[in-house]
Amino acid sequence: MKKFTALTLTLLLSFSSCQSKKNSNPLHGTIYRDIKTIQAFRDYEFLGGMVIGSEDDSGNHNYAVTHIRKGKNDVLIFERIIRRKDSPKLDYKILDTISINTLNDSLEILYGVCRQDTVEKSEIIAIVYIDIEKTFFNRVIKAWKADISREKIIRIENLKGIDCINEGDGGCLDESSNGE
Repeated sequence: MKKFTALTLTLLLSFSSCQSKKNSNPLHGTIYRDIKTIQAFRDYEFLGGMVIGSEDDSGNHNYAVTHIRKGKNDVLIFERIIRRKDSPKLDYKILDTISINTLNDSLEILYGVCRQDTVEKSEIIAIVYIDIEKTFFNRVIKAWKADISREKIIRIENLKGIDCINEGDGGCLDESSNGE
């Protein structure tokens, strides 16, 4: 059963729409309230999440990124937040996923805290080298954008100008900071 579940998850995540124009991710459209109700993610640990994008006219954010992990497999889920009039609880609709395997200890996945050319872009997901002495992590290995208008995750090919805030730095941030 474990082999079947692992194979199913591998197949599901390998179809991520990052590489295609049409969203072929088999999890696309899945609606959930608790990520563990999705068979493929039942054994995953919830690591965190962040709302992304701008607020709507009602002051609500409508998109988020959720981060889960099982062993050395990290999955980031781009989702639309669903509010129902008959319930105060939120539901989530999966728009896309990316799977990242086996990061070494000097790398970290960051989302919701990145910038491009010193402009905050909460939609950026990045793998960065960690240097605790810096205010911004500017050694980006890979990056993606949770594209709200297309509702899919798109790989960012040109990493120039992308950096992410070192949330553990504790200092006040200057908009012109270059991460030094």
